[in-house]
Amino acid sequence: SIAQQDESRITRVGRFLRHSRLDELPQLFNVLRGDMSLVGPRPMVPHHLNALDRAVCQALLSVRPGLTDPASILYFAEDAVLATRPDAEAEYLSVLLPAKVRVQLNYLWHWTPLLDIRIIFQTLARLWSQKAREVSMQRVRAVLATEDEAGRHRDPAPPPRQP
Repeated sequence: SIAQQDESRITRVGRFLRHSRLDELPQLFNVLRGDMSLVGPRPMVPHHLNALDRAVCQALLSVRPGLTDPASILYFAEDAVLATRPDAEAEYLSVLLPAKVRVQLNYLWHWTPLLDIRIIFQTLARLWSQKAREVSMQRVRAVLATEDEAGRHRDPAPPPRQP
């Protein structure tokens, strides 16, 4: 579920599509069909959903998945950072996924139509920005580096406000 950037099964064209984010365009068809929305928690593979608390899963699945969300903006370069990690899947599940889920739940708790418009514009502004990619990579590295000696995750950002 987490493909390394240099994985042999990814073709040169596929690598370009992933890097340019053009691989997300087919999901617009799902938006037009009504299966997805433009903004909402990104869809997850079942393996990742199973790693979450049941109440969290229910909250995330209570709305249509989206093409983008605040976590996608913050961590959109996760693939580049995870590609350098020896156990990317385990780190994703234990550290990065919980950080992303906190952002997604915060979005759900504070949703407004204006917030969705802001997220769409932020996504478009960052899509092909090398500077935004570098900032996102730094953010992902910071989240992965915030595990304390006991192995518990400490998010570098304050937790979202409870509703």
